Amino acid sequence: MSDRAPGPMPVVPAADLDRVPEPVVACPRCGYLGVRPARGEEGAVPGASDIMSERICPRCEHRGIPVEFRTREEYVAFLGELNEP
Repeated sequence: MSDRAPGPMPVVPAADLDRVPEPVVACPRCGYLGVRPARGEEGAVPGASDIMSERICPRCEHRGIPVEFRTREEYVAFLGELNEP
């Protein structure tokens, strides 16, 4: 992990996320939507990503269980909380 992780994703209107499928799955640290299973070179065990919930955020390098939101509006509210000082 880098010494300085990027800040949270900016808050966007839910209407701008109309192509994002619900439920919305995001990084719990920065809110990035592109979390993914670990690759072999990152220590993943072949087939384990099918049964484990752990994901990696390529933006901030967080490794853990992502957060899931039922709706885009819940995700936008989460971004708002992440961006509070």
